[in-house]
Amino acid sequence: MQVGAAIGPGLHERLGRSVIGGRDDDLVFLSRATVHASSVPEQGHVALLQSALVRGWRGSGSIADRLTAFFQELHRLLLAQSTDEDPSKRGWRLEICAAALEPGSVWVIHVADHRVWRVRKEQVDRLTLDCTLGEQARRTGAPVSDGLAAIVTRVLGFEGGQEPIVVSRHDLAPGDALVLTSGWFHRDSPESAAETLIRRAGSIPDAETAARFLLAERELSLKALRQVVDFQLASTGVLVVRP
Repeated sequence: MQVGAAIGPGLHERLGRSVIGGRDDDLVFLSRATVHASSVPEQGHVALLQSALVRGWRGSGSIADRLTAFFQELHRLLLAQSTDEDPSKRGWRLEICAAALEPGSVWVIHVADHRVWRVRKEQVDRLTLDCTLGEQARRTGAPVSDGLAAIVTRVLGFEGGQEPIVVSRHDLAPGDALVLTSGWFHRDSPESAAETLIRRAGSIPDAETAARFLLAERELSLKALRQVVDFQLASTGVLVVRP
C-alpha cells in the first residue's frame, strides 16, 4: 500500500500541528484535534491516537469491530481528560476519518466532516456523509442557511446523546485510489470543485505527489477567496492511498 500525506503548515499554531495523518498496518486515518478555537499540543494528540490504536484497533474481532473500538477508545480518553487537573487538557475535541483495507474492499468510519473518497478512473465517489447541519438538512428536507450548513454536529470528546458511529464497507478494484480529507479541504468550496481536484489527484501515479498537489490547490483557492488562509490551510490535511 502506497500512502502520501500533505498537512498544512502549523505556523500560527504555537502548540503544533492540529492535523495529523497516520497509518497502522492496513489502517490509515486523518485526525484534527482542537480545544476551543486553538489546537491541542501536538505531542498530546499523537499520544492520544497511539493509545487508542493499541487499546482499540489492535484488539481482536472483525475490522468493523476494531474500527469502532478505535473511535470509542478515542472518545473515552477525551472524556476522561475533561476532569483532568490540568486545565489545558479539558475540552479537547477530535474530528477524524479512517479507512481499513482488505483485498478487494475498504472499511470506512468517520466523525464530523472529514471525508473518504474513492477514485475509479474518471469516477469520484464520496464514501462518507458529513456530520453537519447541511447534511442533516438534506436528509430531513429541513431548510438551513448557507452560513449554518457547515456547522459540525458531531465530534469525539463531546458528551451527549448521539447516534452510533457507522462503519461501512465498499468495494475496491485494481487501479482505485482513496483520498482522505479534513473538513477544511472542502469548506467554502463547491462540491464539484472538490470532486474535480480529487479526480485529478487520482490520476497521479505517485501518492505523495498527489497529496501535495491537493494541498497546493487548496492554498490557491483560499488565496483567491481572500480568506484567512493561515488558519484554514493549517487545518487542512489530505492522505492519498494507492492499495
